[in-house]
Amino acid sequence: MLKPIHLILIGCVIMTNTANGNDEAAQGLPADYAKNDALQKETGDEHKQLASRVGNWKVTTKYAAAFGGMEEIGTCTMKLIMNGKFLMSEGQTPMMGTPITTLGIFGFDTLSKEYSVTNFNSMYTGTYPMTGKLRKDGIIEYHGIMKDAMSPAGRTYRAEEKYINENKFEVVVFDGTDDKEFHVMTMTYDRAKSK
Repeated sequence: MLKPIHLILIGCVIMTNTANGNDEAAQGLPADYAKNDALQKETGDEHKQLASRVGNWKVTTKYAAAFGGMEEIGTCTMKLIMNGKFLMSEGQTPMMGTPITTLGIFGFDTLSKEYSVTNFNSMYTGTYPMTGKLRKDGIIEYHGIMKDAMSPAGRTYRAEEKYINENKFEVVVFDGTDDKEFHVMTMTYDRAKSK
């Protein structure tokens, strides 16, 4: 009969082998776990595209006529974070005339093949995450759930990101769904000229 100390030692060996990946089946992991794990750690062309946006930008926000049609000018600075896996945008811009600070984190998941963005601002405590896919026409279409004073439980909204050239891109934001969808605003990003 094995003594308790022997059982403990055997258990330690089994756990060590499992932790080292010597027995993935014992962990209940899928057969392609190692391949998928490696894939999700890699960066690709999409991350190079994100990296190309590093720098300073002028942001022109044009609201739809239903929201007054006003135009506001802001700025943002973009830089890579997390070993180049994500792009962070920090900015200053008016929102309906009120100056706010903005923060956005952009990424691309090499496993799910989805783009992601999460936006924050100094006016609200809510966060605004979205995920998107590249369409055949070259536009990245994002979808998310907006939770605000109008819809505390959340409602769907979406955005279309259009690449124009290396110094310009555009983001168009829509609220609502299907035939009730409406245009909210268009944000045009122009790379700031070096002084």
